[in-house]
Amino acid sequence: MNSTIRDQIEQINSSANKAYGNSRHFFDIGLRSYEQLLSRQFDTVTTLMDHGVAQMKLYSDAKDLREVVSGQVTLNRELADKLLNSSRELVNLSSETRDAYRAWFDAGVAEARDNMEQAVEKAAA
Repeated sequence: MNSTIRDQIEQINSSANKAYGNSRHFFDIGLRSYEQLLSRQFDTVTTLMDHGVAQMKLYSDAKDLREVVSGQVTLNRELADKLLNSSRELVNLSSETRDAYRAWFDAGVAEARDNMEQAVEKAAA
């Protein structure tokens, strides 16, 4: 087989392997983000269920309306704090995901630039 054809086949094979690796990395970023998001959603549902149980316990244990109102204020403040923290975690997750995709894209652009420069140098030689 002609060495030029062999070089071209090796170049195509190398490019295909790099493309597969880059695609896999892209989907891994999305999968990790999805897993973390799903985990946060389960945490939120658990928080809301715990809040509902605590409210039912408050209603059954309260002796008068004043105790119910005071308990509601406390429970709702706790719920608001937990949901606020959860929201902050989601914002951080979104930022981390954005940064991971940006790094992936920048690495791909740098690799493409290097490949083009090598091709130009090879063609000029």
